[in-house]
Amino acid sequence: METQNEHLSLLTNLLTQYRLLNSLYEQIADSSVLSFENQIDITDFYHKFKDKEAFEKVILHLLLSADKEKLAPVITNLRIETNKNIDIYQNHKELFDGIDTLKVCMGRHEPLRIEIEGQLKDTNKIWQELTQVRNSLESASWNNNNIAIQRLTSEEQKFENQYKEEQKKLDKLYQQQKEADKTASRYINNAFRDIFKLSNFFSSLLNNYFPVEKENMLVAEIIAEERTTIQETQSQVEPDMIFRTKMYEKFLSLEQKLIRDKYLSEDLQCYPRSPN
Repeated sequence: METQNEHLSLLTNLLTQYRLLNSLYEQIADSSVLSFENQIDITDFYHKFKDKEAFEKVILHLLLSADKEKLAPVITNLRIETNKNIDIYQNHKELFDGIDTLKVCMGRHEPLRIEIEGQLKDTNKIWQELTQVRNSLESASWNNNNIAIQRLTSEEQKFENQYKEEQKKLDKLYQQQKEADKTASRYINNAFRDIFKLSNFFSSLLNNYFPVEKENMLVAEIIAEERTTIQETQSQVEPDMIFRTKMYEKFLSLEQKLIRDKYLSEDLQCYPRSPN
């Protein structure tokens, strides 16, 4: 079972991810370009937080048990970020919905394809040399040229071994490419509209369980608690405490000396003194 801190951590993580997501949205809106890397981040965000039922359970748990002082700023900032996400999407809806995410995935940078092209070139070169040796061996066999047959048979074996090694390398690269294509296929869908719906759900849920008035009450309660603590601390200092200190006694002693030396009268008025 998840603890209160774990639930609060989930909300904090969602808040952090929303800030990153909104930053990506703004970059895309400014450049009108969606990179494959950004498409991955946006799609991953949706799949990570799309479980609405799980989110509502977290909210309910925190509503009943969480520390108000910790919860209030998280809820406030999460509300800000969800609403910001909604606003950015609505202001650039045509751009976001019109992005061909399949084309983005197909046009991604693929260093493997360059590597495959180079390996394919090397493999075909060995194959051509092997084919040439086999043709020469066949010709030597027709002519019963045993010396040539022996030499060409040895070359054929050498090129066959080389070809098999190069083909293994090529097959491995093809398999890696297949896996990369499979991974990329998970990001071919445009998630902007789905995230917009998700943000609306989050915003509605926050407003239902934490209406602005209630959120302000949470903040007010926190402030009231802090004021009470300060007042309790201040009340511990009694008004006449200064008259019980040694400093006060020193002031009285100085006062009596000044009276004896005729610097002060009994009513603490200064005597006029002529210059020496």
